[in-house]
Amino acid sequence: LKLSNCVFDDLDLHGADFRQASVPFSSFKRTNLKFANFESANLYACDFTDADMHRVNLKDAITSDTIMEAKDLFGATVTLDCRSFQGMKLSPGWYYGWLFYGLVMVPPSKDVEEKLIQLLGPERYMVLRDQYARRRM
Repeated sequence: LKLSNCVFDDLDLHGADFRQASVPFSSFKRTNLKFANFESANLYACDFTDADMHRVNLKDAITSDTIMEAKDLFGATVTLDCRSFQGMKLSPGWYYGWLFYGLVMVPPSKDVEEKLIQLLGPERYMVLRDQYARRRM
Protein backbone atom coordinates (compact mmCIF):
# COMPACT_ATOMS: atom_id res chain seq x y z
CA LEU A 1 0.00 0.00 0.00
CA LYS A 2 1.56 3.28 -1.12
CA LEU A 3 -0.67 6.30 -0.62
CA SER A 4 0.14 9.85 0.37
CA ASN A 5 -2.10 12.46 2.00
CA CYS A 6 -4.91 9.98 2.62
CA VAL A 7 -7.73 10.77 5.03
CA PHE A 8 -8.63 7.90 7.35
CA ASP A 9 -10.45 10.17 9.84
CA ASP A 10 -13.25 8.71 11.99
CA LEU A 11 -12.87 5.18 10.59
CA ASP A 12 -12.93 1.93 12.57
CA LEU A 13 -9.59 0.37 11.64
CA HIS A 14 -9.38 -1.90 14.69
CA GLY A 15 -6.72 -4.52 13.95
CA ALA A 16 -5.96 -3.09 10.49
CA ASP A 17 -2.85 -4.37 8.73
CA PHE A 18 -0.64 -1.51 7.51
CA ARG A 19 2.60 -3.53 7.62
CA GLN A 20 5.17 -1.98 5.26
CA ALA A 21 2.60 0.53 4.00
CA SER A 22 3.72 3.99 2.97
CA VAL A 23 1.11 6.58 3.93
CA PRO A 24 3.08 9.76 4.63
CA PHE A 25 1.18 12.98 5.42
CA SER A 26 -2.03 11.03 6.05
CA SER A 27 -4.67 11.80 8.66
CA PHE A 28 -6.00 9.32 11.22
CA LYS A 29 -7.92 11.81 13.39
CA ARG A 30 -10.39 10.18 15.80
CA THR A 31 -9.74 6.79 14.17
CA ASN A 32 -10.03 3.51 16.04
CA LEU A 33 -6.58 1.98 15.59
CA LYS A 34 -6.68 -0.45 18.52
CA PHE A 35 -4.33 -3.36 17.79
CA ALA A 36 -3.53 -1.99 14.30
CA ASN A 37 -0.23 -3.19 12.84
CA PHE A 38 2.03 -0.51 11.35
CA GLU A 39 5.22 -2.58 11.48
CA SER A 40 7.85 -1.09 9.13
CA ALA A 41 5.32 1.45 7.81
CA ASN A 42 6.19 4.94 6.63
CA LEU A 43 3.99 7.24 8.73
CA TYR A 44 6.04 10.37 8.17
CA ALA A 45 4.11 13.52 9.22
CA CYS A 46 0.83 11.66 9.84
CA ASP A 47 -1.77 13.13 12.18
CA PHE A 48 -3.11 10.85 14.93
CA THR A 49 -5.05 13.49 16.89
CA ASP A 50 -7.61 11.84 19.21
CA ALA A 51 -7.03 8.40 17.64
CA ASP A 52 -7.45 5.33 19.83
CA MET A 53 -4.07 3.64 19.46
CA HIS A 54 -4.30 1.17 22.34
CA ARG A 55 -1.83 -1.67 21.72
CA VAL A 56 -0.91 -0.36 18.25
CA ASN A 57 2.25 -1.87 16.72
CA LEU A 58 4.69 0.79 15.48
CA LYS A 59 7.73 -1.52 15.40
CA ASP A 60 10.32 -0.15 12.95
CA ALA A 61 7.79 2.42 11.68
CA ILE A 62 8.89 5.88 10.58
CA THR A 63 6.96 8.22 12.86
CA SER A 64 9.10 11.35 12.43
CA ASP A 65 7.19 14.64 12.40
CA THR A 66 3.91 12.96 13.34
CA ILE A 67 1.23 14.57 15.44
CA MET A 68 0.93 11.82 18.04
CA GLU A 69 -1.77 13.41 20.17
CA ALA A 70 -3.66 10.13 20.47
CA LYS A 71 -6.50 9.57 22.89
CA ASP A 72 -4.91 6.28 24.03
CA LEU A 73 -1.36 5.04 23.43
CA PHE A 74 -1.05 2.56 26.29
CA GLY A 75 0.48 -0.72 25.22
CA ALA A 76 1.91 0.70 21.98
CA THR A 77 4.98 -1.07 20.61
CA VAL A 78 7.67 1.32 19.40
CA THR A 79 11.24 0.96 18.24
CA LEU A 80 13.72 3.08 20.17
CA ASP A 81 15.26 4.81 17.20
CA CYS A 82 15.88 8.51 16.49
CA ARG A 83 13.47 8.52 13.55
CA SER A 84 10.77 7.18 15.84
CA PHE A 85 10.65 10.40 17.85
CA GLN A 86 12.34 13.09 15.74
CA GLY A 87 9.96 16.02 15.38
CA MET A 88 7.07 14.06 16.92
CA LYS A 89 4.46 16.28 18.55
CA LEU A 90 2.83 14.79 21.64
CA SER A 91 0.01 16.13 23.77
CA PRO A 92 1.27 17.37 27.16
CA GLY A 93 -0.14 14.31 28.92
CA TRP A 94 1.71 11.84 26.71
CA TYR A 95 4.90 13.94 26.77
CA TYR A 96 4.98 13.88 30.57
CA GLY A 97 3.98 10.22 30.46
CA TRP A 98 7.10 9.38 28.45
CA LEU A 99 9.21 11.26 30.98
CA PHE A 100 7.46 9.36 33.77
CA TYR A 101 8.75 6.05 32.39
CA GLY A 102 12.12 7.13 33.77
CA LEU A 103 10.61 6.86 37.25
CA VAL A 104 9.14 3.42 36.59
CA MET A 105 12.72 2.21 36.15
CA VAL A 106 15.30 2.29 38.94
CA PRO A 107 16.93 5.73 38.62
CA PRO A 108 20.75 5.86 38.79
CA SER A 109 20.53 7.79 42.08
CA LYS A 110 18.01 9.24 44.53
CA ASP A 111 19.12 12.71 43.38
CA VAL A 112 18.19 11.94 39.76
CA GLU A 113 14.82 10.57 40.90
CA GLU A 114 14.10 13.70 42.94
CA LYS A 115 15.10 16.00 40.06
CA LEU A 116 12.81 14.18 37.63
CA ILE A 117 9.90 14.39 40.09
CA GLN A 118 10.67 18.10 40.52
CA LEU A 119 10.71 18.55 36.73
CA LEU A 120 7.31 16.88 36.40
CA GLY A 121 5.96 18.75 39.41
CA PRO A 122 4.69 16.96 42.52
CA GLU A 123 1.00 17.12 41.49
CA ARG A 124 1.58 15.82 37.96
CA TYR A 125 3.91 13.13 39.35
CA MET A 126 1.20 11.88 41.72
CA VAL A 127 -1.43 11.85 38.94
CA LEU A 128 0.89 9.93 36.58
CA ARG A 129 1.96 7.54 39.34
CA ASP A 130 -1.68 6.71 40.07
CA GLN A 131 -2.62 6.41 36.36
CA TYR A 132 0.28 4.11 35.54
CA ALA A 133 -0.35 1.99 38.66
CA ARG A 134 -3.87 1.25 37.35
CA ARG A 135 -2.69 0.35 33.83
CA ARG A 136 -1.18 -3.01 32.99
CA MET A 137 2.45 -2.47 32.09
